[in-house]
Amino acid sequence: MDALSSDRVCPGLDGAMADREAGPSMRASKPLLPRTALQIFVPFAAGYFLSYVFRTIDATLAGELVRSLALDARTLGLLTSVYFLTFAAFQLPLGMLIDRFGPRRVGASLLTIAAAGAAMFGLGHSVAVLLTGRALIGLGTSGALMTGLKALVLRFDKDRLPLLNGCFIMCGGLGATAATEPVHLIVRLIDWHVLFLGLAVASLATAGAIAALAPEAPSAVAAASRGDLLRGVVRIYRDPGFLRIAPLSSAVIGTAFAVQSLWAARWMADVSRFPPEAVITHLFAMGIALTVGAVLIGVAGGVLKRRGVAPQTSFSYACAVFVILQALVVTRAPVPAFALWSGFAVFGAMTTLSYTILAELFPSE
Repeated sequence: MDALSSDRVCPGLDGAMADREAGPSMRASKPLLPRTALQIFVPFAAGYFLSYVFRTIDATLAGELVRSLALDARTLGLLTSVYFLTFAAFQLPLGMLIDRFGPRRVGASLLTIAAAGAAMFGLGHSVAVLLTGRALIGLGTSGALMTGLKALVLRFDKDRLPLLNGCFIMCGGLGATAATEPVHLIVRLIDWHVLFLGLAVASLATAGAIAALAPEAPSAVAAASRGDLLRGVVRIYRDPGFLRIAPLSSAVIGTAFAVQSLWAARWMADVSRFPPEAVITHLFAMGIALTVGAVLIGVAGGVLKRRGVAPQTSFSYACAVFVILQALVVTRAPVPAFALWSGFAVFGAMTTLSYTILAELFPSE
């Protein structure tokens, strides 16, 4: 979380932009008043919560989707992965848009797109419509993390950011948790189509809350041209330090997202032969582990760094543990499943430590 508290969090050079956008009074430490929390933290945290609900919900609804639409495993995987494809594809323009237009306008606009995608998914009865809806959801939630972190960077002193960012990331874990057992209980009462229409309404309401409550960012960053931003991105991608860290971080977090969002449920059902209730319970435990781990990652990373353990070392060991946990799952080692899958969720998120390393490699501009 120390890394995420940096004002260099977006590939679109958010650090420099934040420094230029925020004057001395803006960067000064401010008390965490309830009104401030309502205006800044709560709307963006709600958007991040919803992004994790959308990210994880397919694992819970996999059985329902297969039964109602006669999907095979390949189509089900495509339906889940299209979310991540649009999500990932938009990250580079996202950073530049946030720098130019601020987190309020970008966050509200994107969540409106997510609401449209959720409505399309809820009304859809063909694979083509569901794929389009899921793609729009991925695009619409692609800015949930970065707009929230940028809003916090703009409004709060760095000393407050580790705790604020930890709590913000925790809301994503809560969303992942809500997409398991609670969703399982809800679909016993209502059809999954209705559930997605409800999520569309919630997304639109959150977009409205961000637009209405979140303060406008300081004036757009005219000093940074589109060419400056693009050259900054190229510089990052050509940097040897980035190229050493990014592949491992991408492999770990990509695996963690893919497994927790869909394939863990299928593995538990098809390989471990868990009954449906046990699958949902284990997914719920993974969501709790992700929630707790989000806060502990930053705390542990800061403590280890103060004790002389370099972030690169913590990152390497975390990735190694993640691989070991996968090996234990694959070999069906005699370890309690709750421990294995909870550990998978925690250490799969440990790649946030890579932000700490990268923040030390690059100057703010």
